[in-house]
Amino acid sequence: MTRDEHMQRRAKAELVGAPEYTRLGFDLSGLLKYPLGEGSDQSISLGLDYALRQRLGHGRGNVQLLSARLLFNPVANLSFGIAYDRGENLDTLEHGDTVKLTLGLRR
Repeated sequence: MTRDEHMQRRAKAELVGAPEYTRLGFDLSGLLKYPLGEGSDQSISLGLDYALRQRLGHGRGNVQLLSARLLFNPVANLSFGIAYDRGENLDTLEHGDTVKLTLGLRR
């Protein structure tokens, strides 16, 4: 077990044993969209999301999560691309380092 895994388990165990705790934080999001031609619904977009939660008081339980995605929209209501998440899940505190293929449909 690495040092980071040990610290993560310790932080999670500390929160599980607490009768209650409060975290404060923020979310940041950004989206850049580049159209591919005039009058066309085709576009490429790059999105970034960052979330941070700090436990108020003493102890562990701080988490942060960075998500990035690169999408191609061949038509207005369809997208596909690749996404990357790195950091801790805001609810479970489990660390993740994940690459995903995405498909999106909008009505």
